[in-house]
Amino acid sequence: MAELSVEQVGRYDSLYISPRSGDAVLSCAARMHLDARHGRAALLLTLFEGSAFGPAAVSLPILPGVDRVSLGIQPARQRHPRRRALSSLRFDAFPEDASLREGLARVLVNLRLRVEPRHVFAPLGVGGHIDHRLAHEAAMETFGGREAGRNVFLYEDRPEAFGPGLVRLRLAFLGARLPAGAVRSAEPSSLLRHLARHHRGAQLRGEGGGLVDRLRAARRAMTRWRELGAWNPQRAFGPRLQPVVQVADAGAAEFARQAASAVVPTAHGASARYRGMAASYARRLGSGEHVERYWLLLPLLDGGREPTTDVVEDPLV
Repeated sequence: MAELSVEQVGRYDSLYISPRSGDAVLSCAARMHLDARHGRAALLLTLFEGSAFGPAAVSLPILPGVDRVSLGIQPARQRHPRRRALSSLRFDAFPEDASLREGLARVLVNLRLRVEPRHVFAPLGVGGHIDHRLAHEAAMETFGGREAGRNVFLYEDRPEAFGPGLVRLRLAFLGARLPAGAVRSAEPSSLLRHLARHHRGAQLRGEGGGLVDRLRAARRAMTRWRELGAWNPQRAFGPRLQPVVQVADAGAAEFARQAASAVVPTAHGASARYRGMAASYARRLGSGEHVERYWLLLPLLDGGREPTTDVVEDPLV
């Protein structure tokens, strides 16, 4: 990977938008490996400074044809030093971040004109961390117009996506509309199971907070669960999304292991817990040692027939 400045960026086939260092590599390892194997140039854009797991710098594994650009924006824990706890960063809306989102969108518009990517990968925002939400919103504002010849994929943020019901909760929050055959991909979960495990991703990242904050987070999680329980994925009016499953081959699975080893710390058993959660997630999706799921942004309804296809297995959408 070569480190570039925004001014040095040219055209790339794929653009990966990562809230913090390691986020996109961890969540999109198989797809990045596929790009490299097919000789497609890719740009990895990191918005906020710091690692996805704690403050330490991350030495990411290298793939040919992947360049990097880092904007170095202050992460939430520095922008909001009094709100660093789980319940704030993952649930609260910060009015002072509105201008930051607008600035991110302007940067992405500039990059869109330079890069002209065929494929864009942006975070779905599972787990609700404010930096991931800002990255998602700026990406949707810039690339959500469904331009011809461009695919926009929303990747499931790891490790938050491993939590039962968290992907469904995020889709409900967005008011996503799903094709009939894809509804079962938004896996439901019981409230008790959700409350017992919703914070595990944040804990792995070192953002779990203390006991009092975890109790506050659980109360807010319960409130959001109830508020979004009426979501009807076939009648909602938000973005139309189609699940796309990327099953890794042996080479991609090995690169995913390298990415996880580089990004997830070994302290306090975090790496082992991550591997266990990732394996359980892959089994839920049905196949493969390493499996990733994306949500492809579909064109707006034009009065035609609603697609009824199930999960797309072909990685070259």
